[in-house]
Amino acid sequence: MVLTNAWVDPILTDEWQMIGARNVGGHDQVWNAGVFTHGDFDTWSPGYLMFIAAMHNGISRLYETFGNGGADTQERTLDPEEYARTWWRQNPPLPKALWSQRDNNNYEQTGLLTSLHYFNENKRLFLKNFI
Repeated sequence: MVLTNAWVDPILTDEWQMIGARNVGGHDQVWNAGVFTHGDFDTWSPGYLMFIAAMHNGISRLYETFGNGGADTQERTLDPEEYARTWWRQNPPLPKALWSQRDNNNYEQTGLLTSLHYFNENKRLFLKNFI
C-alpha cells in the first residue's frame, strides 16, 4: 500500500501491512484468486468513517471487491492489465468469471475473519503498539 498521509502513525501503517499480508494468505488458503494488498490509499477522505479511527491510532481496514450490479450471477470480464500476474498480485483473478453478490460477500467475510484471527493471535503486540 502506498500511503501519502503523513498524519497517520507509522506504527499503524506497519500494522496495516502485517494484516494485509495475512489477509492475502488467508484468501490463498481457501483458493480465492485475485486478492492483493498493495494499492494506493491516503486516508484523507472523511467520507470513509475509518478515517476517524485511523487518526486516533485505531485499526481501520478497507476491503474493495469486484462488486456486482445486483443479486444475480453475472459473467464478468476483466481487462488484461487487471488479471496480469505481478509482484504484488501473485494470484491474479481469472480473465472471466461468474460472479455474484454471494461471491462478493464471501471474499469480504474471509478478509474480516482472517484479520480478526490474526489480531487475536497477536493481541499483545497490537496492545503494546496502541499504548
